[in-house]
Amino acid sequence: MILISFFISLIWVSVAAGLDSNPSYDITQLYPYKLCWFTRDVIYYFLTIPVGVFLFLNILMFILVAHRIIKHVRNATSPHQSYERMKQCIIILLLSSATQGIGWLFGPFLTFVDEKAGNILGWFFIIFNGLEGLWIIILYLIIRSQHMDEQKRCIAVAELTKSTAVSS
Repeated sequence: MILISFFISLIWVSVAAGLDSNPSYDITQLYPYKLCWFTRDVIYYFLTIPVGVFLFLNILMFILVAHRIIKHVRNATSPHQSYERMKQCIIILLLSSATQGIGWLFGPFLTFVDEKAGNILGWFFIIFNGLEGLWIIILYLIIRSQHMDEQKRCIAVAELTKSTAVSS
């Protein structure tokens, strides 16, 4: 996927640079204090469409991978509680990936909406990307509880071996 995205980006940049060499096409215009120099007429071709294609491909890959992982997690059976926590970790990681990706879906819409709607979409972007901290905290709590259970088990085993050694 990285190589495919590299070559598609290389092709689009080459086309943009080639078309921009003729000033009558009006591909770019230098705007002070602006990050993107594409004019509004061509921003769809060189920004929105490629971003949309990559978002579609990434969503498709995410769905396929999530489907496979969830299928694997559902079929995994074990009496150990650690496997249940591992299942929870996988679900948390999938939710984290999904919510962080949802924020980036609003990017292409920012190019053609008015300023008020752009601010609202910007807040959605901030909220969805801010959920990363929530998922990290939940994941930490799950892993920490797993570690604490393992410590309790080790202590119980040590006490059991001491009591059997003393009684012998």
